[in-house]
Parts: sequence; C-alpha cells; structure tokens
Amino acid sequence: RNGEGACTRSSQCRGKLVCRKNTCQKKKAPVVAKPLPDGAACLEQTPCEEGAGPCTQDSQCKGKLVCKNNVCAKKTKKGKGAQFRIASWNILGASHTDNGAIHPKRANVGSGNYADSKTRIRMAIKSLNRYKITVAGIQEFQQVQIEAFHRLTNNVWDQFPAPAYESDGKISVARRKSHENFVVWRKSQWEAVRAESIPIPYFDGRITDMPVVLLKNLKTGAKIYVHSFHLPKDGPKNSDRFDRSEFRDAGMRRQLAMVAEKRAANPNIPVFLLGDANLKHEYLCKMTRSGVLTGFNVKPGKRKCQLPKVPYGIDWILATRDVALKRYRHLRTRRVLSAADHPLALADVVIPNPTRR
Repeated sequence: RNGEGACTRSSQCRGKLVCRKNTCQKKKAPVVAKPLPDGAACLEQTPCEEGAGPCTQDSQCKGKLVCKNNVCAKKTKKGKGAQFRIASWNILGASHTDNGAIHPKRANVGSGNYADSKTRIRMAIKSLNRYKITVAGIQEFQQVQIEAFHRLTNNVWDQFPAPAYESDGKISVARRKSHENFVVWRKSQWEAVRAESIPIPYFDGRITDMPVVLLKNLKTGAKIYVHSFHLPKDGPKNSDRFDRSEFRDAGMRRQLAMVAEKRAANPNIPVFLLGDANLKHEYLCKMTRSGVLTGFNVKPGKRKCQLPKVPYGIDWILATRDVALKRYRHLRTRRVLSAADHPLALADVVIPNPTRR
C-alpha cells in the first residue's frame, strides 16, 4: 500500500504504486511546463523559473537550473560510484630473510640483510595504512607473515584464499604450500561475494592456483573482480631452464581468457589484475594490445604501446577500460623498500555509479 515498506521492487507494491527508497509510493506525475504569458518562451535575456518552459538550453533557465525535457528544472545529482585506492605489492616472502637466509640483493653490500619477516610486516602495515589502501594484491605472502599480519591489524582485513588454521592456531602446511598470492581488502569497506582461483604456470611450469575475488563496496554497492598473480622470472643464466617466457606467455593467455569470461558474464563489472609479472613494458603492451585493459600510461586509441617516462619496474595494476586509474605510481620510499624488495604500486580508482550500470 501507499507509504508502506520495505520493498525492493515495484512488483511488490499494489496497483500502479512503485517502489522508491524501499517504500511503496504513487508514481510521480510528469513535469508539465508552466505556461508563460502570451505564449512566450524561455530566453537567455529572460530566463525561466523552475518548472517553466519551453526551453532549449540551460542558459535559458535561472541560476543553476537546467533545461530538461524542454522544462527548466533542478540539476539531478548523479550517484557516486566507488572511489578507492588499490595496490599491488610483492612483500618478499619470509623464506628469503628468516632463519639466516641472505637475500641476493643484500649479499654483496654493506647495508646488511633485510629485517626478519615479522619486522617487515609491521613496516608493510604502516605503508598500507599511510597510503589509505583498501584493496590489494599481495604476492609472496607466506605463513609467518600472514599470522603476523592478522595479529597486528586485529583482523581488520579479510583475504582470499582464507587462512586454514590447524588446532595449534597455525596456518596449515597444505594451504601454505599451495598459495602465496592473495587478495586482501578492508572489511569496513568491502565484502566478498564470490571467490575462486585460476591455474597459472609458475616456476618451471608448475601450475599454481591464483585468486580471483568478486568484491562488493559496502557503501555504494559497486562490484569489482580482483586477481592477484605472480608470473615466473627467468632462471640463472647458462642454466637449462633460463628462458621461462613460455610459462609467462601461458599465464598471460589465461589471464586474458579470465577477463574475457568475466566480461561476457558480467559486462558492467570491472576487472583488476594486480601482481608481479617479472616483465617490464612487455607485460603492459601485450595485455593492453586488444584494448580491453588499461594500465600505467596507456592512452586510449593509441595503437603503439606508450611506455611510461618514469621508473615502473615489473609490478603492475591493470584494469578494464570502464574504470579510471588516477595517480598511478610506484612508491620507492625508504619504508617501502625496507619492508620488501619491490616498490608499492598503487592507484586511485573511480568506477561508474552502479545504479547506472
């Protein structure tokens, strides 16, 4: 009945009532222009008040009124799409620095080894908080780091794959070995709708499940797909398995197939790829060639891949072209490079209003 709720669609209301703001209400009558004296029309010299007409352009209406359907009316505020900051970060697995391990980058320099993984996780959390990141793809996220991460953040973050704990409170060995790539998000702003993994060739072609998560913004209802990945780098020079390009190429083909599948099923939901490609401009150029994805310094309509003019490395944020990536940068601050051997790639994201998609 009129004035009653809570409804979610007009079919739940009687007769010609419609569901608006979760309440059954009478359908608004169309706006009819107030007649002007002697058949006059709205002019720039004599602009009309709200509800008057006919008009043909906004300048014929007073103040901030606009000409809509030949009638001067208030400008309709567009709903805000989700605006947030997204990141990709290889945080350097604990196996590279703990239990006496010396990272190759520090083996022959006088600055000493990286700090242990628990200390570095504290640094990483400070960076995630400082730069107000709400969604991230994390690579080389190993057991001791995951446990410290959740303990130090009081579980304000959620993640996929979800930690599988054993009776002693530690993450299971099986989960630790099968996953080091994660999607993480702040529970105060996002919730997971669905999560899955896709098989990506890793070192020596070993197939590894890498996550794809469908997230929903708690404030706007906007949805996004987020994929975190790590492609294999080449082996030691002069070794039998130096060239691993075939595995990287296979991984990229699977990523493009995943994007095509998601867009075919849900063409209005953006897809983000966050990860360590172990490739510089080759990854950017190959993945954006078809025009479906965009990334750092990619110009719409440009056939030739435009390389960034600033240092960009091998860590990437790519997204489907229905989103805007703003202020995309690779941070190499002292804190970031003390926490890991990779820069922190981050970007500000604006996605369309979900009610209009």
